[in-house]
Amino acid sequence: MSFAQAAGRRLAVVGTGIVIVSTLILVRMMARSAEREAVAHARTCAAMLAVGGDPLPSIVRMQAADAALLGIGFIDGQGRLETAHPEDESYRAAMVAAAERGAGAYATTAKRNGKSQSAWCVVTPRDGADAKTTERVVVLLSREFDLSGQLGLIVAIALGVAMPLAIGLWSACRWFHRHVREPLLLLTADGKGAGECAPATSANGAGGWRELAEIAEKVSELKVRAAESESRVARIEREAEQRLRSREKGFHRQLRRIRDEATVDPLTNLRNRAFLGKELEGLVSRHRQLKEDMTVVMIDVDNFKHLNDTRGHAAGDELLRFIGELLRATIRPTDFAVRYGGDEFALVLTGVNAAQALAVADRIVKLFAQNAGVMGGAKPPSLSAGVASLAAGLNDDGRALLARADAALYLAKRRGKNSVWSPASA
Repeated sequence: MSFAQAAGRRLAVVGTGIVIVSTLILVRMMARSAEREAVAHARTCAAMLAVGGDPLPSIVRMQAADAALLGIGFIDGQGRLETAHPEDESYRAAMVAAAERGAGAYATTAKRNGKSQSAWCVVTPRDGADAKTTERVVVLLSREFDLSGQLGLIVAIALGVAMPLAIGLWSACRWFHRHVREPLLLLTADGKGAGECAPATSANGAGGWRELAEIAEKVSELKVRAAESESRVARIEREAEQRLRSREKGFHRQLRRIRDEATVDPLTNLRNRAFLGKELEGLVSRHRQLKEDMTVVMIDVDNFKHLNDTRGHAAGDELLRFIGELLRATIRPTDFAVRYGGDEFALVLTGVNAAQALAVADRIVKLFAQNAGVMGGAKPPSLSAGVASLAAGLNDDGRALLARADAALYLAKRRGKNSVWSPASA
């Protein structure tokens, strides 16, 4: 069973059921209303009967004025029908049955002029009130104008409306399934599954469905190609990004190497003066913020010109390389050793006060003297050093700190060289 058939059947059943239930409820409500109206009508007729005397003239007048009034019968104290007006056997039989049932309204059938018609038989007190008298009458009223009596007609009309409605809904669902849903399924299906979605068609419509199936296959192929293209583009982008990152890493490594080469002395493998000029101010500012001391030690080679003149520049270069190794071996990783220029060196000792720096410088001078003593000569090389601490200068910047260390070095040389001078040792 197709989607359209199943949906159409369900809608037909539901629609028909709703119409039938609604019709039955409406008919029931109309019947109850008609019953109440019949009772009220009968009580009005009973109240209009003449009290005493012959009631026939009153009945005749009421029948002439009221087309719904068929007849009135009188019930005796034992509940039996005593007289009926008019004297019609069909009317009388209906009135007798109502009298036997007692008070209330009852639907019945009576013949008039040989033709059956629906009627109400209402048993009510003669005065039309609620049992103020024991005399009762039965009033026979026509249901010719009572829609509740036309139940069969109303149900037929309801079914006549419900069935076309259900058939219309079923036809609409079938049309939607054939002309909208199935073509959409064909267009959105995979190339593999397009044949499974194609409905069975007649010979006249087979060409159109085949065209739709071909279109669906083309759309599926385009989707596959688009997905493959997206995958290739994504792969190319990833490869290009990887190559770019690799080149960036190589560039950064090369840049760091160039920067290192620009700030490293090639002979001693120590930092050069350019590095010191770039970094010293930042170190001074940081130590002042942390309220920590730092020290600069200026070192100069004594008798270096005499060594170059007597033994040559090669011996001088070898001596400078040895000093570089000595300084690197003496300081910590957080300190800096700098070839300041020619045979002059500088040490930047972080977190170290003047007394501690004096001890470090003295140790370097003595170690150098021990190793350089083997060179002999009239003027053997030695080291002189001057120490200046950041704490000793209230507002010194890096340049002022270097100047004080250089002044201390000058005083060490004036004392006879091969010595260390610091304001802490004065």
